[in-house]
Amino acid sequence: MKKVTFYVYWRQYSWESEGRLAFWDTKMRDTEDSFFIKEVELMVPEIELPSRDQIARIKVTALESERQAILAETHRKVQVFEEKIRQLSAITYQGE
Repeated sequence: MKKVTFYVYWRQYSWESEGRLAFWDTKMRDTEDSFFIKEVELMVPEIELPSRDQIARIKVTALESERQAILAETHRKVQVFEEKIRQLSAITYQGE
């Protein structure tokens, strides 16, 4: 077990109807949206950190996932434009 210090803050942004607690591993300065409440120490189990290879694989997987999401969103947007072009082309086409 390892002792870890956490800093508890109250955070509520102007667009939020309710605030919430936030936990940081470093002490932050108070702002309009977030302010320090209490320092707490907790005992947490030792955690085995991933190797460099594991970290690289995790990052590659995350980037591939993000790329797929971007491609899907881009494809959706292109389809919207193509449909608008098709509709406008059908309106302006007079035939021979």
